[in-house]
Amino acid sequence: RRLGGSHHAIADRPQLGAYFVLLRKTTTTLAFVEDWLRFAEDPEILLDRGGSRNMYDAPGYQRHMADQSIFSVLFKQRGFEALTLEEGHRAVQLDRWRE
Repeated sequence: RRLGGSHHAIADRPQLGAYFVLLRKTTTTLAFVEDWLRFAEDPEILLDRGGSRNMYDAPGYQRHMADQSIFSVLFKQRGFEALTLEEGHRAVQLDRWRE
């Protein structure tokens, strides 16, 4: 709730993984990463202390991965667009060819 991720516009969109992140260094992305860190350092959010049962009862719920959930909510709130898996693979391949 503190993140504002329970709204349908956020909660009904696919969850994003934060295990591989490509960012262009801009003031917008720096602010995003600072917010991500700030929320990830908040024990109430990170550990889901006293969290709502809604999360556990939601369709498709598997497990809570706080850092990725925080990333996903902030990403959606800002209206950012994710690369497709194919686009991400292409970006990694391009980087490898530069070596």
